[in-house]
Amino acid sequence: MNHRVHSLLQEELQKRDFETLKKENAQYASQIKNLEDTLKKNEQETQDKQKEIEALVKKLGFVELGKALLPGAISGLAKQYPKQM
Repeated sequence: MNHRVHSLLQEELQKRDFETLKKENAQYASQIKNLEDTLKKNEQETQDKQKEIEALVKKLGFVELGKALLPGAISGLAKQYPKQM
């Protein structure tokens, strides 16, 4: 009889623990899914920002190139068309 009661108690404890672990597992799975979604969103934002940065660097390169070439172009035009300058 004592062994039977012990077995029943042990089964009930295992069922309770199993249900608790099952709930925790579902919560953690939900958290993981949310974190993965956030990660994907942040990766996409990072890629978009990287593209923006690359475009700005390209524009800046053209601006710097223009700054370097503009004085030479102006002096060349001034030599070619002194009366208009």
